[in-house]
Amino acid sequence: MRKTSFNRFFILVLVLLTGALTACGNSDTPPTTTATASKTSPYAISAGGAHTCALLSSGRVKCWGRNAHGALGDGTMDNRSTPTDVLDVTDVTVISAGNSHTCAVLSSGSVKCWGWNEFGQLGDGTREDRLKPVDVKGLTGVVAISNGWNHTCAVLSTGGVKCWGTISNDDRLSDGATEDRLTPTDVPGLTDVIAVSSGAAHTCVLLSSGGVKCWGSNSSGELGDGTTEDRLKPTDVHGLIDVIAVSASGAHTCAVLSSGSVKCWGGNSSGELGDGTTEDRLVATEVVGLPSVVTISRGSNTCAVLSSGGVKCWGWNAAGQLGDGTTEDRPTPTDVKGLTSVDAIATGGSHACAVLSSGDVKCWGVNIFGQLGDGTADNHLTPIKVVELNLLS
Repeated sequence: MRKTSFNRFFILVLVLLTGALTACGNSDTPPTTTATASKTSPYAISAGGAHTCALLSSGRVKCWGRNAHGALGDGTMDNRSTPTDVLDVTDVTVISAGNSHTCAVLSSGSVKCWGWNEFGQLGDGTREDRLKPVDVKGLTGVVAISNGWNHTCAVLSTGGVKCWGTISNDDRLSDGATEDRLTPTDVPGLTDVIAVSSGAAHTCVLLSSGGVKCWGSNSSGELGDGTTEDRLKPTDVHGLIDVIAVSASGAHTCAVLSSGSVKCWGGNSSGELGDGTTEDRLVATEVVGLPSVVTISRGSNTCAVLSSGGVKCWGWNAAGQLGDGTTEDRPTPTDVKGLTSVDAIATGGSHACAVLSSGDVKCWGVNIFGQLGDGTADNHLTPIKVVELNLLS
């Protein structure tokens, strides 16, 4: 079974379970990842597989949602339907949520991670889950980070990249090894990287030249090199120049160009490439009907923040993660209802969240683990405010 099919089957199970568990009155159910050139605001949002984390302007971090492996960093494994403080981290500059683990870059350039660690994705030299943040070994000078399904990659101030975690036959860490890496390892041949985005089984980097390189699994063309061959080393995405942001997902990848247009490539079974079709694309193809885009995020679907402050999403919508009030897939961008003055966007496994210029956060989609942060386990097909949270505080 292809990775995209498995991921969608898992999310669909969550959607079905939500209705059953809500009918039983159980709102506390047991537990069952955009790269841009620079950080432009004092706060940020990141959505994982079934949890969400927010970076406040104070440098503190709050998380909510699924906490099976300690991904919320509050010292427990209890799911949280409202934001909870991550322990032992202050002065955070970048936050990234993966499937079930989370990492933070500190102002010192060091990194702390917490949560699921079966494959060494926390980088602390062990395979032990961590309920509170732990230091990633041997990392300094980090300026950006991105968590994938079960691997993590960081950009250094030197322009190099280090990755750690799982290594499978698609070799998403790109160092030629055949065993998981429990501590950071250099990705060879990269010296001018300014941003990184980790997908389920592939990774892409944005270069200072405006080009993009990717490596790892390529079964749906998600590396954008015109083939479906897995790549063990970084390879150029064909036909891309003047890129300002890149975002890798399960089986597709998207990039924002300096012109404000967006190009995507890879798997397209539900229209996640936004070109009006459901055909996979092995090279970058333009998303249709998009006005000027500021930033982009991808999960099971894709969402873009427009220069006007609105948001458009497209692709898979079984859980209402497009925020248009329906559960219909959309092969072209559709407006997220009721959103204006948006500064940032994050899409997860089956939900999405947006940061408003006021510092408030609104989320939509599946909510079985409380990942929408509204204090309930009810799904929402349109944005709902996260309670007890303002990122300017």
